[in-house]
Amino acid sequence: MSFTDTVQVLLKDYTDSCERYGKCLSEHTKLDHTRHVLLATLMQDAEARGFSSAAAQEREARAAPEYEKHIDKLAEATGNLAVAKGEMLRNEWRLRLWQTYQSTARAELQALRSDPNP
Repeated sequence: MSFTDTVQVLLKDYTDSCERYGKCLSEHTKLDHTRHVLLATLMQDAEARGFSSAAAQEREARAAPEYEKHIDKLAEATGNLAVAKGEMLRNEWRLRLWQTYQSTARAELQALRSDPNP
């Protein structure tokens, strides 16, 4: 693989993983924020059903199937976010490692060129 091809592959992998991480972070953030809205809505529903204390409303809201489904989605999004971050970091380190190899190769070539005893 040529120098240019290698750079393009490494950069594409890194860019793709950054985009995936961004999408996963967006989904996780959205689910985390809507969790609060859903909890408040379910607490209002519990209040309408006659639960007058905040503790009882919260208990009923957290026990609701909708809330449980939402938490499951949030947990999945958290896992996806962790995987995407790992992929992004792996691709970043692959790129950095390649840069280090290239720098070492240039230094070795320069040392060979300047060696008075070939």
